[in-house]
Amino acid sequence: MRSLVIFFVIIFSLYAQDTVADCLTGNCKLGEGKYKYKDGSVYAGDFVNGKPHGFGIIDFKSGDHYEGNWDAGKRHGEGAYTFSDGSIYRGEFYKNKLQGQGILTYANGRIYDGTWKKNKAEGRGKLTHKSGATYEGLFKNGKEHGQGTFIDPSGRVHAGLWRVGKLVRRNNSVTKVKQKNKVTRHKQTAATKQKNRTESTGKDKNCNSEYCHNEKGKYTYRDGSYFIGNHISGNPEGIGTCFYANGDVYQGGWKNHSPDGEGVMTFASGRKYSAFWASGKPVRQLYNKPDFENEPVRNESKAADGKTEMYALIIGISSYNHMPSLKYTDDDAYRLYAFLKSPEGGAVKEGNISLLIDEVATKENIRTSMKNLFNKADKDDVVIMYYSGHGLQGRFLPIDFDGYNNSLSHREVYDLLDRSEAKHRLVIADACYSGSLSASRAPYSSSLKDFYTKINNTDGGTAILTSSKAEEQSLEYAGLRQGVFSHFLLKGLHGWADGNTDGIVSIAELFGYIQENVKTYTGNRQSPSISGNYNRDMPVAMVRGSTDF
Repeated sequence: MRSLVIFFVIIFSLYAQDTVADCLTGNCKLGEGKYKYKDGSVYAGDFVNGKPHGFGIIDFKSGDHYEGNWDAGKRHGEGAYTFSDGSIYRGEFYKNKLQGQGILTYANGRIYDGTWKKNKAEGRGKLTHKSGATYEGLFKNGKEHGQGTFIDPSGRVHAGLWRVGKLVRRNNSVTKVKQKNKVTRHKQTAATKQKNRTESTGKDKNCNSEYCHNEKGKYTYRDGSYFIGNHISGNPEGIGTCFYANGDVYQGGWKNHSPDGEGVMTFASGRKYSAFWASGKPVRQLYNKPDFENEPVRNESKAADGKTEMYALIIGISSYNHMPSLKYTDDDAYRLYAFLKSPEGGAVKEGNISLLIDEVATKENIRTSMKNLFNKADKDDVVIMYYSGHGLQGRFLPIDFDGYNNSLSHREVYDLLDRSEAKHRLVIADACYSGSLSASRAPYSSSLKDFYTKINNTDGGTAILTSSKAEEQSLEYAGLRQGVFSHFLLKGLHGWADGNTDGIVSIAELFGYIQENVKTYTGNRQSPSISGNYNRDMPVAMVRGSTDF
């Protein structure tokens, strides 16, 4: 019989970064951007070290289209590849190759569902022909090879040992298999008829066998995928849910048998991707609401007790697994932690300060620490969050960020801060693109008691002090052995920012000192910013003794 070859060649090798043509928008070094290559191919998504890394979408000059995960410039992880002839592969990639579990729906109607290796079917899988014939068993190098069963369109079964696409030895029990298969197919047919009868009279109308218009129904596709939702003129169109044969689930707008409009794709792995879709392609990512928004909001308001306390969360991440390592972020965090424990920084109590460095600085630990610490504060208190690590626009990147999952959005930080009853709130961020944050903090005199008194006497608010503008990177310099921003932050807190020499460093003085020195040191490549509803005279440190640092 004819060999069933299911080899598909992907003709594309991503150009090295030194052959690219132009960065069209965003940041194509470290962040999110849109890049056009010399051959006309266009990539839009995440970049690390000037290469696609994380989630991204590319439209090739050939007409092929890929959307999914990238690693160091290569398609790696889960993704979907649409070929110019209409064939579609959904599944796993390894260094630009189809490798792992995946489904390829060919333009000619054939479907292969199984394991892949170097762009070819290899291992166990199932090939379904447009005629209805199927082969299920082992494959090697794109051909049937090993034990397998072929059922032709008439229902005859050919089971046995296959070599390079040919049946070389039939099983002794082939006749029994035939008979068993007939019985099984008879049962399946009866079950299918009963299922169709149930669907046509039940909640979801069977729109394959009945005409559906302006009503909810179920439409089943050839590969086993099915859509439940609104139909117009016999076709699925409007809001609904598509359950794909590979386990993916899409919820949202639907038209022309593909996602169209706002919707969320939940992959079989559990990863979610929310976007605005057009003709089955995501054209604009929409960030999902974080899980904490479903958590119960604290109902009881903590009244002021007349006693001012400080609560601080200090985060420093340097040793990333999926991002370039940073040299000084952990040291910067330790230095600020030591300062806040000192009298100049408020002598924060041991139980009121949390230090998360490297492997413990996961997204969940950061969120939990914010809730546990900041919910202790009442209307007399101060809460501080310091973050030093990688960042992308609108997001901090905890240690468990894998290129797509576990980023911490700035909006999550705001919402958790807003839940605190604290009078003063201060966020300090030394991370790239931290200027896309927006939002307070504290005082001194000649003693720690006076320091807290000035905090209490200053109008409350929230200040967000960031190391760079929304479009800028934050820099480290070996000469300082620190991040530039954190170096001048700590120097300012130690008294160098006390411009009026009253022994108190106010938030306005601190920012003015940091901004001037960081811009000068970096040649205006980095511009710290401050925002929020805060009192400019709000104390952040007290000065005693020398300002040597």
